[in-house]
Amino acid sequence: MKTRFILAAAAACSAMVSPAIAQQSDDAKASLAESTKAIHSIPGVSFDGKKYGTGMLKEIIDCEGKVKVWRQDAAKPAMIMVTGRIKQPAAGDKNLTFMSDGMTATWLEQKNNTKYERSVSDSLAQQEFSLVKQIMPEEFTSTQPYAQVLRMEKLSKLPNDNFKGEVCEVIEGSTADGTRTITWAISVADKLPRRMEMATGMGDKKISMILEMTSVNAAAKFTAEDFKISMPTGYVEDKAANVPAEIANKHNPNVAPMPEVEMGLKAGTAAPAFSFKSTDGKDVTLAGMKGDVVVLEFFGSMFKSSAVGSATLQAMSDEFKGKNVKFVGLACREANENTAKEYFKTNGLSYTLVAKGDAAVADYKVVGFPSYYVIDTKGNVAAFYQSFPGKDVMTSAVNQAMQAK
Repeated sequence: MKTRFILAAAAACSAMVSPAIAQQSDDAKASLAESTKAIHSIPGVSFDGKKYGTGMLKEIIDCEGKVKVWRQDAAKPAMIMVTGRIKQPAAGDKNLTFMSDGMTATWLEQKNNTKYERSVSDSLAQQEFSLVKQIMPEEFTSTQPYAQVLRMEKLSKLPNDNFKGEVCEVIEGSTADGTRTITWAISVADKLPRRMEMATGMGDKKISMILEMTSVNAAAKFTAEDFKISMPTGYVEDKAANVPAEIANKHNPNVAPMPEVEMGLKAGTAAPAFSFKSTDGKDVTLAGMKGDVVVLEFFGSMFKSSAVGSATLQAMSDEFKGKNVKFVGLACREANENTAKEYFKTNGLSYTLVAKGDAAVADYKVVGFPSYYVIDTKGNVAAFYQSFPGKDVMTSAVNQAMQAK
């Protein structure tokens, strides 16, 4: 397939940047709207998912598995079942077995032979679901599919192309300078996605994360039995799935929906103080960097989309060398310090690393990884991004923060 087919990670969430509506094609938006309608209306679908990377991501991203999605009732969230394998560069591959009905999640953990059941809002469940999104695009469970590409500064409908024998519409979103792109391949026949790629960089510096959906059965018939996870021999059960009221009410048509979770601190807010030790033994404090612009990267090696932003931050760190700009990577949700160190080594990163940065997550209202902050020379928040916004946006935010009065 031609290299313009691009697939986003799952991620997660999009950068908080206002789209330039005038640069968004009506035809592209219409195609995404048609696909959204198809995703929300199809009763059942199954497919094989495969995610891989190019360039520096080639040895890091390698995931594959089988996905089942069932909309038993249009008024309720979709049920999903995902089984597969997730590559973990700093550890052995993880076997994934996960099921969710939108309110509770059940999964198997091979490390401790445990079958877990939790509310979908539980941190353990969310961590497991982040791995699920390596195989299944979040569009299949989201109330707003394609939100990330729709927030891009440019949105275009490219000529139809062929993906493994199937004619697909090609929708491409990009930043203003084209250094970050998200492109979807959507089947003309059933309007369901077939391929998605998130890319950053241009020319020989371009790296991508690609997710492909093959063996798609858009007429799959399921029953509740197809979404049960059996207790393997030798496993124990850890069940704590009391569903919080806000989750239950979200799916109750008689109760007003709860407000969205607030993400990030607003520009102009005083950045919360923090104090860490870097992996090379130096003190890393916000007070100690006053007078410098600080770029904070909240990342996790298990969240594959982190690597895209890390590569660009390294390039920016080199470009701003000698200026009053500090780049700090705060590793979060890591099992141990060596995992974060190995991530930096594998990706060729040399800016400051804090191996356990979880203590700052709550104060900075980080709810997804990766997330980024630019803090100005006065110690105030200049910008916040949920997912990497692209080099042009980040560089502009840094330059503006350097001029803070």
